[in-house]
Amino acid sequence: MKLRLIDIIILLFLAILCIARGTWGLFKDIRIDLADASTVTGQVIQADIKQMEQVTFEYNKYKTVFALQLHNSNQQFAIDRGADFCNSLSQQIKIGDTVTILYRLSTVEHNTHVFQIEKNGKVIAGLTDYKSGELRMIILGYVFGCSIITGLAIWRVKRRRKARMIQT
Repeated sequence: MKLRLIDIIILLFLAILCIARGTWGLFKDIRIDLADASTVTGQVIQADIKQMEQVTFEYNKYKTVFALQLHNSNQQFAIDRGADFCNSLSQQIKIGDTVTILYRLSTVEHNTHVFQIEKNGKVIAGLTDYKSGELRMIILGYVFGCSIITGLAIWRVKRRRKARMIQT
């Protein structure tokens, strides 16, 4: 397979982007201290399971989230930790309940950066669940980024060996 310079630049850019996303995630989401998180306590005005659209490279994909909104917050929250977790939350949180949400501000329609949800002083959705989900994405970014760089390095070494063989 013959790679052009533009192909190599694009692949390197993608690799660096994957690694940068992983590093950013480490500092932003995994190392979060709940004392630094934004907090809102209020009465639930919306609580239901929704299918959120995710646009990927090839097609539109849907993920199951538990959507939540409080009367005193303009943020719409979406907890994305799997369908089973969403079902559990829908049984525990009803419209009219008072909950406390610890989160990171977001500008998207549904804020999925919800670290913790508390109801009656009891943690319903904890920080460890959030961190484990984010950690998977960070590892995935590092694996893809390092795989691309390793593939390019192997390709480069083979190309040099082939060039040396032709010269001798």
